Amino acid sequence: MWDKKTRPDIVAEHLRNVKSIGATRMLQYQIDHETMIAKVRDILSRYPDEAHLLQEYMWFAEKLYKLRNKYSRKALQLEVDAVYLYYLLKGRRDDALREVAMAMGVHISPLEEILSRIGAPGLIRTLSYRVSNVITICTSPSTCTELYNVDTTLTYNDNGYLVEISVVGRDKNGSTRKFVRELVWDEEKGVLIEAKPWKEVAQ
Repeated sequence: MWDKKTRPDIVAEHLRNVKSIGATRMLQYQIDHETMIAKVRDILSRYPDEAHLLQEYMWFAEKLYKLRNKYSRKALQLEVDAVYLYYLLKGRRDDALREVAMAMGVHISPLEEILSRIGAPGLIRTLSYRVSNVITICTSPSTCTELYNVDTTLTYNDNGYLVEISVVGRDKNGSTRKFVRELVWDEEKGVLIEAKPWKEVAQ
């Protein structure tokens, strides 16, 4: 049997048979990879202090991409949360990581829940995400606002899904402004359906 598996003519025949399948898969991955780069680059454009870490956020996105294609439901959630915590502990921004995860169509559990699984809920004080000095919020392709000294609030529903991101900061004129973004999930499948556009709300 081993001899048959290692015979050049048999190996060559097998490679010819699977070549078209492999080529199709590689083409799809290349398309997905280019889309991934565009999404991550767009997200980091709103976090100037992290923009130089594009490759690291790309590694994070690629890991999520592979996990999404390998696992589902609870297993997927545990794996995604583990990868998120790894990058958070490396000093990456919580809000940027979560935006990348949303762009990849996966959900990250609340930090309190992740830490409670490992018996360390008290670490929430030291693992809270850093707030950027400046971020850019676009309510449309042509309408963007730079906010300074930003405070970010993440709101979760009863099932632990992130349903709203709220940011409050000062614009270049010193006025305090608030923007929110709503997220819609298919909770049965655990995937993001829609990330609605940012909208400005009254303070």
